Amino acid sequence: MLWLYAFCAIIANYVCAFRKVRPMEDYFYSCVQGLDGVFDIYYLSADPYAYGRLDSFKVNRNVKFDFVSLDETYKTDNLMRVGCVCTVIQFNSYQYIVMPMMIDGLMSDALTLCIYRDSSKSVMDVMNLPTDSLEHYMIAQYVVQMPRSLVDYTLEGKHDCINKNGQPSSIIPGQKMCYYYNYVLYKKTNLYVDTIEKRSDNGPFLGSQLPDFKRLANITLQDPLAFANYQWFAMCAVVKTAERIDSDLWKPDCVYTEYKDNEHPLYTLEIATCCCNAATDPACEQPMKGARDNLTYCSIGNQDRKNGEFGNFCATTIHQVYVIHEGNWELLIANEGKTKEAKYFPAKQYLPSVEIQCAGYYAIVSQASYCSGTSFCNSHLGSNLLIKRCHYSFALDFKTNGCAVVFYNETGKLHVVSPAWFDMEKSEVYHLFTSTHNGFSYDVSAAFLVFHKISESCKSKEPRTDRQYYVLHCKFSNCDENYTESFFNSKEFYDAFQIVDHVKYPRCENGSIKLVTTDGDLHKLNVQPKTTHIIALYCTFLLTFDFRKQKYYIDMSFWPVYPRPPDCNEQLTQLGENTIYYCCYAARADKPYINPECHYSTALQKLVILLKAKSIKGPGNQNRTSIGIYENADDCEQRRIGQFGNYRQCTPGGAGCFHLLQMDLTKKDVVASCIGHAENLIASKGEYYDNFGEAMICRTPESRDSCQYVYEGGKLYLLCCCQSEDVYDHVAQCTEDSKMMFHESDHPLK
Repeated sequence: MLWLYAFCAIIANYVCAFRKVRPMEDYFYSCVQGLDGVFDIYYLSADPYAYGRLDSFKVNRNVKFDFVSLDETYKTDNLMRVGCVCTVIQFNSYQYIVMPMMIDGLMSDALTLCIYRDSSKSVMDVMNLPTDSLEHYMIAQYVVQMPRSLVDYTLEGKHDCINKNGQPSSIIPGQKMCYYYNYVLYKKTNLYVDTIEKRSDNGPFLGSQLPDFKRLANITLQDPLAFANYQWFAMCAVVKTAERIDSDLWKPDCVYTEYKDNEHPLYTLEIATCCCNAATDPACEQPMKGARDNLTYCSIGNQDRKNGEFGNFCATTIHQVYVIHEGNWELLIANEGKTKEAKYFPAKQYLPSVEIQCAGYYAIVSQASYCSGTSFCNSHLGSNLLIKRCHYSFALDFKTNGCAVVFYNETGKLHVVSPAWFDMEKSEVYHLFTSTHNGFSYDVSAAFLVFHKISESCKSKEPRTDRQYYVLHCKFSNCDENYTESFFNSKEFYDAFQIVDHVKYPRCENGSIKLVTTDGDLHKLNVQPKTTHIIALYCTFLLTFDFRKQKYYIDMSFWPVYPRPPDCNEQLTQLGENTIYYCCYAARADKPYINPECHYSTALQKLVILLKAKSIKGPGNQNRTSIGIYENADDCEQRRIGQFGNYRQCTPGGAGCFHLLQMDLTKKDVVASCIGHAENLIASKGEYYDNFGEAMICRTPESRDSCQYVYEGGKLYLLCCCQSEDVYDHVAQCTEDSKMMFHESDHPLK
């Protein structure tokens, strides 16, 4: 009976912990209704080995058990007593059940023989065996009745429980109850919340398969006995069959609990347990579906109040708050005290996202993160995202990368940018050099940064994309606070940074060329681009062409790009009717750093060939429309009219162009197009008249090639009109463009 004393301290307080709702006590007294006889109990455990019996006890409707007594031996007896009394047994007969028991600190399972008899009969009469042979008989029964494995594939579709892999569980004698548990134990340091232990199981209720409730309770500073009972340990142990369950007394259920000490949260335990009556019980539905469909158990709620639920993915959304440093939006500083709550939920799809919003003197990084495969992983992820590790960022990747400071060179001065604007994990860096400051080392790298999604509230406040950025990494928490703009512009750092100009790294041409010429031999022009070469991974080249008023207008742009665009192609490609040449290639480490196929001279040669094929000729060789019937287009700027974008050829042509602006708006709100297109839109839908009906005034002779103020509907408008007259290759142009007239400085525009 030594095992009883080891177990008694646990079970005594298990029962006491239920005094408020008394489910096990009430359950016992509901079971004795209609009973009038004697119970005998024998038990046998194989690992470790233990055999014994409890004293016989009489049961009738007047029986009284002292469930709150602290007599240790008596209280230990009650677990098996309640289990046997609440098992359906015919009078003068017996049944086998399996009960959990602890022996020398180890939780085991005992094959328990429950005998219900008349007081006039003996155990030997009911069993038809001499009592001194019962131990050998119990050993034989243990071999026959206890399964060798907890998985039995022959029971597919007939089983009461499945395990955590979705496999059918073996039949346990007298056992109908299924038990699911899942827990994760975390330990919090100053910089991270780490998972130090996790375990889960699903199947018939067996003591040998349970976690060590006492140890988990001690780690999280909980009362171990109340803790175990709250996980349905006692009730799931004694409830054996559905016939004995009275929903008014106790209903099988699932419970999620988070245990932590809010004042000293060194350890946090998240645990979910379900006790349910076989596969037909609704309480079994979630864990069984989770096992069959390989779902992950997720936290739901927020950091103050949580529950649990299965999902394909687990998700968390958090809001990290950054302070604006002295009005400089580029220089955000992480503010842990202002961090808003995290939210946790299951999800069917994997949709991670990050967006930066600006409000007042704060920038808020809203982050949705997803995970799967590990229970409560979204709670773990959210807890880590809320810890501030660095001065300029929360730096979830601190373990591998430390703190980061982004900076750039502009007109010979270095400026600091917060890494919060960028997705540092998706960005790429090339190490340049290592140095020290105040005895601590740091690394400087060329950075190819991926920007986070920027909301409209942050437009014009975010850092520019067309810069060469660098990043400094240091290795201890908040070390980035030491690297300010005064440090970057000191002689100490300036001398070390000079190596950047001499390292052999891939580079791209950066800048633009604008040409306006009447010379049709474009490829023979003496082009002297004023561009720079900056460290990069991918380079792009773009050429746009227009021919109007007997002149060639050519814009060429060169810039680095990261990450690699999906349409990156090292072959010079023509895009669209308005003659755009585009090229993208991997940056080169050798001068002149340009892929010959993407050089501007190559593009100009191809442009000349294209122009000849289209019969676009320069001054003195105009290709005027003279033979055939064509629909001419007008060469007009397209703004806020719905379908043309930056394309200037507008139909139907012949009437000219207009620019229309309501005078209480800004220049960017101007409506511009060809008059013929505006007429067609108004004819198709009358409501367009309210938007740009004033453009019809351009049809009057006195309005041609001039600007005037129009008062309509209580509002004042500026209207500029031009008449298209010169036609080249079916495109008509105004002698003086309405765009040029609109932008003249004497108009009082905002």
